[in-house]
Amino acid sequence: MTLIFKNYIHLTQEHSKAILELRNSEYIRTHMHNSEIIPLENHLQWLSTLHNNSTKEYFALIVDDVIVGSCSWVKDDKEVVSWGIFFVPTINPIISSLSAYLFIDYLFEKKGFQSLDSQVLKNNPLAFKFNQNLGFSLYEENNQFYSLSLHKKEWESNTNNRFITSLKKYLGKIKYEFQ
Repeated sequence: MTLIFKNYIHLTQEHSKAILELRNSEYIRTHMHNSEIIPLENHLQWLSTLHNNSTKEYFALIVDDVIVGSCSWVKDDKEVVSWGIFFVPTINPIISSLSAYLFIDYLFEKKGFQSLDSQVLKNNPLAFKFNQNLGFSLYEENNQFYSLSLHKKEWESNTNNRFITSLKKYLGKIKYEFQ
C-alpha cells in the first residue's frame, strides 16, 4: 500500500470534485469552522488561489487512487501555523493515524515549522482526543472551540507516548510520498 499526499494544485478534476464531495458531506462539514456546503464553482475558484501561495498547503490523502481524506496547514498573519485533517468515515484507524503522524512530521522536518496549532470544535470530541494522542496540549477553550498546540521540541521528545510508539511500528510496512 502506498499513501500519497497530493497537493491540491496537482489534483485531477475528478479528484478535486471528490475532495469537495467529501468536505461537503454532513459527516465532515458539521465539524468544520465553516459548516456551509461549498458550491463547485466556489471550490474551483478557491483552488486557483493555492498556486504559488506560501501561506498554506492542502493535500489530498490517496490510497489506491481513492481519496480517503485531506490534510492542510495555514499560516495566519501573526505567523501562527494551524493544521487540519479529515477522513472518510470508513477510514482504517491505522491509516488515519499514520497519515496524521507523517503529515505532522513533514511540517516539522520538511517545512521547518517550530509549532503547530489546532482548533477543534467542541462538538468533535474524537478530534480533540486524536490531537491529544499526537501530543497536542490544550492551551485555551471557549464556548465553541478547543485550542491546542504542539511544539517541535515536544514532538521530537515524544518517545514515551504509547500512541506514537505503536504507530512507528507500522512505518516500515507502508510506502508514502508527498507530491
